[in-house]
Amino acid sequence: DGTGLIVGATAQVSIAGALAEVQIHGTALADTILEIARWQAGSGAAAIHFGKSRSGTIGTFGIITTGDELGGIQAWGDDGVDFFSNSNAATEIRFLSSGTIGADRIPGEMRFLTATDAAPSVLTNRMTITNAGVVDIPFTLTVGTTGTRTGTIGIDGATSGTVTVTVAAAGSGSGNHDT
Repeated sequence: DGTGLIVGATAQVSIAGALAEVQIHGTALADTILEIARWQAGSGAAAIHFGKSRSGTIGTFGIITTGDELGGIQAWGDDGVDFFSNSNAATEIRFLSSGTIGADRIPGEMRFLTATDAAPSVLTNRMTITNAGVVDIPFTLTVGTTGTRTGTIGIDGATSGTVTVTVAAAGSGSGNHDT
């Protein structure tokens, strides 16, 4: 309720426009690492859990709907003024519900976002893993505009073999490729 649990500082610091109730501050790596370890003679691991309910009362369940954000991990940088950066994190991983929601059934997806180099930055989805296991990566391949870029993109199919695109060392950006 405004006082929180603060380690390494005497007052809460606002990040993303909010005063988090639990904060860790420090000037060295060891001061700013949150470690969660599970000590067990088995295959289980430590975990971070996010929970989301549409109920406005703690402890009362309210079913979520498709598209609800279930959790997220964000990284913010100091822009010389604060940690708010026009309401956008520099990078983010979002966990969302997607599909038909029901008892013991919450299909989900993950989105990986990065902020653009525009002013102000725009947080943009760069990759999505859907509830069907499809990995959607919208991208643009640029050849030859900044120095020489070479490399190979390969796609292996279960029954159709391999499709390989190799960029030539002297690429001009006008479709120079071998297939």
